[in-house]
This record gives sequence, C-alpha cells and structure tokens, in this order.
Amino acid sequence: MVSSGAALSAQQTLLTAWFIVGIIPLILQTRSFLKFVMPHKITETLVVPSDAVKETTNMTELCPALGLQMAQVWWNLETTHYFNLKHGRLCHLVSPQYNCHGRYVIGSERTNAYHTAPSSCANDSFPVDMFFYHGSIGFYSFYEEVAGTYCTIDHTLYGLIDGLGTFDINGWLLAQDTGSYNYRDMDEDVTKCKKAYDEEQPWFSFTKICVFQHTERRIIID
Repeated sequence: MVSSGAALSAQQTLLTAWFIVGIIPLILQTRSFLKFVMPHKITETLVVPSDAVKETTNMTELCPALGLQMAQVWWNLETTHYFNLKHGRLCHLVSPQYNCHGRYVIGSERTNAYHTAPSSCANDSFPVDMFFYHGSIGFYSFYEEVAGTYCTIDHTLYGLIDGLGTFDINGWLLAQDTGSYNYRDMDEDVTKCKKAYDEEQPWFSFTKICVFQHTERRIIID
C-alpha cells in the first residue's frame, strides 16, 4: 500500500513538472507578446531629422555592413542610402529575404567585440546601434532594435535584440519611413495609409481598404 506521504510527494512532483513544462513557457510567451503590443520608441540617434539630406555616393565604403548575425540567424543586408548627421552616418538598410527596412549607425571608436563575433573580430570591432521593421502578412510590421558591434573583418553586425514592438506599416510606407521621436503603436499609421494612396496612387478611383490583420480591424478609406 502506498502511504499518503508518498502519494503527496508524487503529486507535488507532478505539479512541479507541470508548472515547469507548462506554465513557465506560457509566462515567457505572454511577456514577449506584451513587448510586441506595447508602444515602442525608436532611439533618437536612429531617427532621420526632417531636414536631413539623402545621399547615395560611395555607399559600399561609407555604409559597409553586408550582414547581421542575430539570434543564430544570418540576415543579408543591403544599403540603399544614408544620411550624414552630427552624431554619425545613418545608413538605411534592407534585408530582402525577410522584407526588412531599418537603419544603423556605427561608432567611431573601437570596442570589445560582441560575444557571438568570431575571435578574428576582437581588435576590429566598433559599437553599433540599429533597428528594423520586419514586414509581415497584412499591413503591419514587427519592430526590433539591436545593440551590438560591427566587425570590419567580415563586414558583419553582431548583436542582440534590445527592444520590440509592432507598427501599422508595410510596403511602400515601410521603405520611405524616417522614424519618429514619439512612441509608436498599432494605431498611428492610419493617416499615413490614406496619405500614401492619395499622393502616390491617384489613379485609383475605387474605395481603398487597409486591412489591419493584427488587430482584426478593417478601415475603409474613401
């Protein structure tokens, strides 16, 4: 016969195992979800001022990053243009394989390489701040901000995610976005959607529809 003490111990073991296997992952998933849906703010040094001039000369030399190594995933990077600002050169990046647009700025002084960088980068790394919007299905994108280092040996950015969010932006608007000094959330871009249709696609005479799948809302724009 199994004693009551042994039965209680077995129940406690099962409850502990259930908590570890079931509840803790759920808590972590909920925490990540909340980070995505909460308003986010782009680091000010990564926002393009309204009077900044877009430049495209010598991009391979002035914006040399060719890839991003983050979360054990390789991201191909291409530079489309840049802005020379007081605090540094702000490079606009594109990652075609993931439909990403963003910007990065490389510091001017050497620093310790990020821990995922190869040993060959130990003496040739510079601090880097970057962010990108990862376009998703529907009219919204995931926001990810990254802090790390840039290695001049392999022209790669190494870092970890330092901020998360979600924003109503995709397609043409995503490519043209210059950022904002204010907090952003899923409701901010409704007026931008209408403006894009009015200014860029005047030949459309029928009702325009922006579908915000993330919030399961449909906004009709006449």
